This record gives sequence, structure tokens and C-alpha cells, in this order.
Amino acid sequence: MTKQGTKQGESTSESTSESTSESTSESIDSIDKPLTINNEPITKEQGIVFPFDSDSFLNQWNVWKEYKKKDHKFDYKSVVSEQAALSKIAELSNGIESVAIKIIHESISNGWKGLFIKKDNNAKGNQADRGRAIAEAHGFDYDSL
Repeated sequence: MTKQGTKQGESTSESTSESTSESTSESIDSIDKPLTINNEPITKEQGIVFPFDSDSFLNQWNVWKEYKKKDHKFDYKSVVSEQAALSKIAELSNGIESVAIKIIHESISNGWKGLFIKKDNNAKGNQADRGRAIAEAHGFDYDSL
């Protein structure tokens, strides 16, 4: 983008600032998309939407947050960041509360900063790990299935 009347290869500060503001505008638009659960946007006024409503899960989630604060000096800074972590644990657990609580315990006991499913050396990939966690949560021996 050069201004008319400038020599070829020269540009003005005006054209540079236009280009910068266009790219900034594009990147801001992409991060301004609302976080959703079940395709419904979540607003700050709504607060946190938990994947499980039981006192047991809420207590364990608070244990997780306290662990992150004390051991890793980390606080969720916004509704969006905490909601993203809750969405991740719901996904990792395939929506099974007992698996979600086991993931919290496993992550704390291993000193991890994030929520993860422990990889099994015999399992192939993440799907197998999830299948094992789901089977065990329901009292089945995964290896005998």
C-alpha cells in the first residue's frame, strides 16, 4: 500500500499504520469470539458453568485451584480461563464425573501444572487411555474387554 505520488519502493508511515491496524483488527476479531457450552455463549455475568453439579466435584475442583495457587503460583484470571479448564476436564473425562475427579487426583499427585490423563505404556494413543479410564470408572477391567 503506497500513497500516490511517492516513488516506487518508498512508503509512508500512514500506509504502514494502515496495514498494522488492519492485521491487528483481524487478530482481535478472532479472539473476540465468545466461549460457548452447548453452542450457548457464556458471559461474565453468568459466572462459571460446571460440567458436574455434585458437591464432590465442586470440592475437588476447589482443591485443584488451591493446589495450582500454592504449588504453581497460578490463579485463573478470568471466567474464560477457568471455563476453558473445566471444558478440558469434561472432554478428557468423556463427561464422566468419577473420571474427572480421578484426573484431578492424578494431576495433583504427579505434580503436574495441567490436567492430563496418565499415558499407559501398553495403550496406543489418547483414545485407548480414555477408553481405559471410562471402563475403570464403571468397574470394568479394560484389558479383559
